[in-house]
Amino acid sequence: MENSGKMVINFSEPARELGPLKLTKNGWVKHLQGLRYTNFEKLKNATSLDEVFRNSPPDEVFAADVRNHFQDFKSDLIGADMKTSYLYIFSLVLLITGFLCIWSAWHGDANITTDIPVGLSSIQLCGSATGSRTLAGFFSGIVGIILYGVALVRRFWTKLVDESKCCKAV
Repeated sequence: MENSGKMVINFSEPARELGPLKLTKNGWVKHLQGLRYTNFEKLKNATSLDEVFRNSPPDEVFAADVRNHFQDFKSDLIGADMKTSYLYIFSLVLLITGFLCIWSAWHGDANITTDIPVGLSSIQLCGSATGSRTLAGFFSGIVGIILYGVALVRRFWTKLVDESKCCKAV
């Protein structure tokens, strides 16, 4: 076994087979989706998962259930596989592209005057934008706004999920 990368473990007594642990219908313990801790005495005498994990501290069990609940819904968001920062960047690119497309097709005048105090400043647009560039710019802007909204929701959702992960038994 030398240089094979494997290890030999010598036990002090022969191994004892443990029976299968069943999931109790309407039981306290749901599907195991993360680490759970118990001791060997509970494990060797148990016949169900409830018997092994039922006497865990309530706060720890509650925190684990909250985490599992939020993990089920986390991947249902649009763009869940994308990082939120990429969604922000992509939405900004779409908004700028939309603005530039509409601006390049603009026929008319655009005046901006600034003054102090700012309340005396004004923006005046007189004209129109027509053609395929205008339509492309409009849809690019709408998609950019939608993606920005998705990024905001995703940011606050992941923050909520991360806060639920920090819950630990005292």
